Amino acid sequence: MSPMGMTTRPTNTTEHEATRLQDRGHLQRTISEATHRQIQQLRIDFRSGVIEIWGNCRTYYSKQLATTAALKAAPRFTVRNEIRVQPESC
Repeated sequence: MSPMGMTTRPTNTTEHEATRLQDRGHLQRTISEATHRQIQQLRIDFRSGVIEIWGNCRTYYSKQLATTAALKAAPRFTVRNEIRVQPESC
């Protein structure tokens, strides 16, 4: 993973992939299931070939699971994981 939570992948997306991945609900469910619903206030944004993941969790492991799930679901997109790890507040 590169600095600032960015995980880069090629951004040559097909129109079909872009349409399918615009379904935030599908991607949100995929990440939620992969993290065993450990991400609170999970939010997904799409911006110019980048998927941004926002929310809060208790562990860095859950944050990494979210990145991995997003990369598997959208292998041609860049993933920017902005999930905040807050052990005591979630």
